[in-house]
Amino acid sequence: MLPKDKTDFESVDKLSNNELEEILPELFEWLQDGNWPISGSVENLLLRFGEELIPQY
Repeated sequence: MLPKDKTDFESVDKLSNNELEEILPELFEWLQDGNWPISGSVENLLLRFGEELIPQY
């Protein structure tokens, strides 16, 4: 489910919302470098979520 490298747009395009919820922490790793080609696509995926991105304490 996770992208395999910084140009793996195909994997990102295949992710559904249900799959995204399971791998949210791992997806944040792809935002570490804004110069990576995939970072913009991952950011757009994460923008679908709101409070789910904030840990509940």
